[in-house]
Amino acid sequence: MVTLAKMRKCSSLFKCAEMLQMFNVRQKLWSCWSHECCAEELMDGGSVRGDTFSTAQLWCTESIHTTSTLSGNTVIQNASNSAVGQAVIQIAAALGLKTINIIRDRENCDQLMQELQSLGADYVVTEEEVMSSGLHQLFEEVPKPKLGLNCVGGLSGGLVLSNLDYGGTMVTYGGMAKRPLQIPAKSFIFHNVTLKGFWLTQWKRQHRTDKAKLTAMLDAVCELMRAGRLSAPNCVHTPFHQFTHALQATTQTHSRKHVLIM
Repeated sequence: MVTLAKMRKCSSLFKCAEMLQMFNVRQKLWSCWSHECCAEELMDGGSVRGDTFSTAQLWCTESIHTTSTLSGNTVIQNASNSAVGQAVIQIAAALGLKTINIIRDRENCDQLMQELQSLGADYVVTEEEVMSSGLHQLFEEVPKPKLGLNCVGGLSGGLVLSNLDYGGTMVTYGGMAKRPLQIPAKSFIFHNVTLKGFWLTQWKRQHRTDKAKLTAMLDAVCELMRAGRLSAPNCVHTPFHQFTHALQATTQTHSRKHVLIM
């Protein structure tokens, strides 16, 4: 039986892998699961048709041809504890990239920082720390980021943008704050930044006929998973008949994701 939990595990990993590809981080990935393991996860009991499996392949294709010129380069992101954020941390670590991970302050902040560091995060900072102290000392240890990933928008998106290196790129793939980005003119004039968006549905439409690309992505992501270098985020699995518990959890601040099991 295919569960929403299984589908969600794969979708977040594949989505973040494709985003890293968009910004040229070119390096071969060396470990992985297998087609059969991913197929089993997505097609348990044979109840998922080929189109669903092909979609999962599409989500994961590009992580083998990722882009950041050299290992040691830096990626900065917000929503770092999200499913995609955790996958970015792991894939970047496998590629030899450093990550600066911005999170919202909370009661269990130290615990969350430790969890992200255990995944391979190099630096974890709160929005408040970035606003008050900046990242100047951090940039004495690592280069300024060439790539920024924005899933929040509003003030948090501005923190990602303002800390990009000259000629850097920020990609927006979400807007959880439901507030617009405020982009100062100096970012374009003096820093020559590039802003892009990523929508998985559109990417699938544009690449649905590229079978070689789909296969390459699946191979790469599966190898990382097989080697234990890429894992799905921890979620609370809730039986579907208890969906009210999952809905209630959405009203609580900083609660862990609840995934309904069908």
